[in-house]
Amino acid sequence: MHPVILHTKHFILYTYTVLLAGSILCGLVLVWWEGKRLSGQSHHYWNAAFYALWAGIIGARGSYVLANWTYFSEHLDEVARFWKGGLSWYGGLAGGLVALGLYGAVTRRGKGPAFWMLADAFMPALLLGSVGGWLACWMSGCAYGKPALGPSWLVWNLPDIYGVRELRFATQPLGAGLSLVAFILLWLTRRRWPAPGFNFLFGLILLGGMGYLLELTRGDDTLYWGAWRAGQWLSLGMLITGAGILLWRWLRQRP
Repeated sequence: MHPVILHTKHFILYTYTVLLAGSILCGLVLVWWEGKRLSGQSHHYWNAAFYALWAGIIGARGSYVLANWTYFSEHLDEVARFWKGGLSWYGGLAGGLVALGLYGAVTRRGKGPAFWMLADAFMPALLLGSVGGWLACWMSGCAYGKPALGPSWLVWNLPDIYGVRELRFATQPLGAGLSLVAFILLWLTRRRWPAPGFNFLFGLILLGGMGYLLELTRGDDTLYWGAWRAGQWLSLGMLITGAGILLWRWLRQRP
């Protein structure tokens, strides 16, 4: 865990910021690449990427602040400091999808790509961004695992966000590894689907299943809806929604 890369009298460079910025940059390149492959209109995907990026950051930070309003209500000056950590993956995904939907609806009149094609191009970038996000949390101590005992590949001596070390689930490294596997699987199968949207829905299933499993290992404070963490419900909802829509569209594609 190395939360700070560079610390001078007037400047602090956080590892979280570097990893997050790097994953965003790689994601933008992937979106452009996929947009060129899917329709040759890479400029539309590039434009949509910037709208989705800002909408995603606003959604991710806004949902995190709302979930932790007890703290932020007394520290309003920290609400906009997302570069120090504190972004909700689920809020970011929702904000980005809303931006893609609006962009697709507006540009469709001018023969631009539809929402499903935009979403297909963005899903590999989302999974690659998930790798960077988990690595960033590993370096900063956020999204840490529960105290646990188990095999060395699953339980490590890791700190929480307050620096307290003990044997706990290696949630962040595990999340980065699973995200990388999901990205590779999606990338290798992206040309095999019968119609636009299937690649995105398959990715949504992967994200939902992976998120649900990882939420079971997390020990950080969060909202609870009943006996489950809010992230468990949201991940399960992504899994069911993605699987349901994919099955419905698959049946419609059959002759």
